[in-house]
Amino acid sequence: MGRQTSLVLGGLLLASTIATTTFTEVAHAEPKDPVVIGWWSYFDPVHYPTSTNPAFKVASNGDPNDFFYEPSGARGMKDTTLDPAVAWNTLISFILSKSSTAKLASNFTIDEASTVTVCFCEAQFGWALGLLYVPKDKYCDDYRLHVGNVDDGVELLVNGQIVGYKAISQNGDAAHAYLPLVDAKGKSILRPGINEVVVIHADDQQVQRYVHDVWIEHGGVQVPLAPTDIIYGRVVDGSTPPKPVYPATVSLRDAAGAVKDTFADGPLGFYFFAGLPEATFNLGATAAKFNEGKAPGTTLAGQAVRVDLKMTPGCSCPDGTTCGSSGECLPPCIRVGEFGKGCTDPTMTCVADVCVKNPCDTLTCAAGLHCAAGACVEDACTNVCCGAGETCSKGLCVKNDCPVGGCAAGTVCLFGACKDACDPTIVTCVGKLTCKAGKCADPCVVDPASCKPDAGPGFDGGLDFDSGGDFDATLPTDTGAPSDGGVTLGDADDNKSSGCGCTVPGSDEVPTGAIVVAGLALSAAAMRRRKKGAADAR
Repeated sequence: MGRQTSLVLGGLLLASTIATTTFTEVAHAEPKDPVVIGWWSYFDPVHYPTSTNPAFKVASNGDPNDFFYEPSGARGMKDTTLDPAVAWNTLISFILSKSSTAKLASNFTIDEASTVTVCFCEAQFGWALGLLYVPKDKYCDDYRLHVGNVDDGVELLVNGQIVGYKAISQNGDAAHAYLPLVDAKGKSILRPGINEVVVIHADDQQVQRYVHDVWIEHGGVQVPLAPTDIIYGRVVDGSTPPKPVYPATVSLRDAAGAVKDTFADGPLGFYFFAGLPEATFNLGATAAKFNEGKAPGTTLAGQAVRVDLKMTPGCSCPDGTTCGSSGECLPPCIRVGEFGKGCTDPTMTCVADVCVKNPCDTLTCAAGLHCAAGACVEDACTNVCCGAGETCSKGLCVKNDCPVGGCAAGTVCLFGACKDACDPTIVTCVGKLTCKAGKCADPCVVDPASCKPDAGPGFDGGLDFDSGGDFDATLPTDTGAPSDGGVTLGDADDNKSSGCGCTVPGSDEVPTGAIVVAGLALSAAAMRRRKKGAADAR
């Protein structure tokens, strides 16, 4: 049974039925299709003068010069003397500060009497901020804003840029105007993830003040509302004004600390989780070269609650751990058996003597590339939409020579051509790891022959197994300590050398963890014992 709620926003009454939900599985915050998260709107009753600057003279109903005088501090993004990033942040902050909550609907309408004069010397203003989520594979599609009847005019801005205007016509108001979400050159203005869409309304003459039927369309179809009961916000750094941190991953945890969902933010740093039950959640953002940003968030019935996550550069870790490239604190590897190294946490991987959970910590990608799922892929060319037979590379559309069915095994499509996935100009493995099929693994995994005693850079990086200085000569006798799965861990000296047992999670050709390595080590040692026993018997 749903619950009936009512919200009053901008003089409008919104009634909505919110379904009570519970988590049965990890949700999927990133929809496959575009959704509108909500509209935040505010219509100011104050009259503002519109004749103080000769460069912005208002001469007609809905004149674009009206918007220079809107009082948010951003001047409708029309004042070229203002820093665009600062002005846009000022405008967004103003709208959110004036509207206490979101109008959770995919469209909005305002209609009331006007009290301004008839001299084009003053105006009343209103603002609406819509958050549009665009999937990463659909930002090049056709998007447009629908505006019905308007008196006297509106200005449309998207992601900090002016897109266009609609004003009342001289012979009456024409309904069903469409403003494509592209810039002055016809280039898509959207980004993967959450986009900020702002509509500013100006009424510069009596007797009415209205804008009807504002909504966003995708492929000619109205974009629906995301499931209600929402936590959203931005992942930002500590600068003034704050800058988005991208790419970053936001985790949603319940009160017990269990991860319920994750969201990969977009270039503007926005994230959101929709359709949540009423509860308090713990939010955390992680990104390379930043400390984790944390904050609680409590959902409210039928509302969108904003929680920004601020991140600080660097990484602060306690003694005994190492700061990883993703900002997390990494524990040291442990000895597994005679020759191997592994991690107490089975979900982590031993790399260069530390345990990492993110396979991207095993490699470094060249400029223009970033790591995804443990492999280097080309940076997304946000808002660059290419034609058939083309692909975006380094911000430009180039001919795509990669086969339709994909490149051959061991190669990857980058910069419009198939390239060796382990090309050193593409990927560099950390420590003594070796590249195979574009991913980094321990050399004993890539080439098992290298793991044989005295054969080179295997388990102990080429050290002599039998020299006595690398590992203890005898096997441990512990068979049941819960903390190490029945294997006695080596002393501090054992853990200093670079070891094997480092596997990349999710790689088909990689063994399933340190237990496999430990098993091999135990078998090898047992064989040596049998040989030694046979020799003694003779």
